Amino acid sequence: MNYIDHATPGLLVTAVSYGLASTATAVNSDMTKGVIDRFKVMDVTCGAVLTGHVIVTTLR
Repeated sequence: MNYIDHATPGLLVTAVSYGLASTATAVNSDMTKGVIDRFKVMDVTCGAVLTGHVIVTTLR
């Protein structure tokens, strides 16, 4: 068997996990600092903050 068949899925899972961890840390930081509370007062959808963090992580 070719090792690429096993290495590629593992590397993809590792990359996605790394991205999810940094996104979760950023959202937690925003919630702790009160940024989310400020957005609740404004007319911002619930998923906008999470979507923004995911897009930034993907572009990074």
